[in-house]
Amino acid sequence: MKGTYAESQWSFAKFTVKSEQACICAFGGQNSSNVYAVCTDGSFQKYVFTPEGNCNRESYDIFLDVDDDDEF
Repeated sequence: MKGTYAESQWSFAKFTVKSEQACICAFGGQNSSNVYAVCTDGSFQKYVFTPEGNCNRESYDIFLDVDDDDEF
């Protein structure tokens, strides 16, 4: 995640989505320590951050098999 807040002294945790595609990220789950990323390459990623600010990818899956010939 990048942006003004993520680069500031007030940010709690930082992570990088391991996709070279555009993604939408959102907090969710039963607690707010989960971050979900859904990317235009069809991938879905779940990250979990700890109270210390460490962030780890917990799951990864591809729901769409998209290639250059596909149109939406």
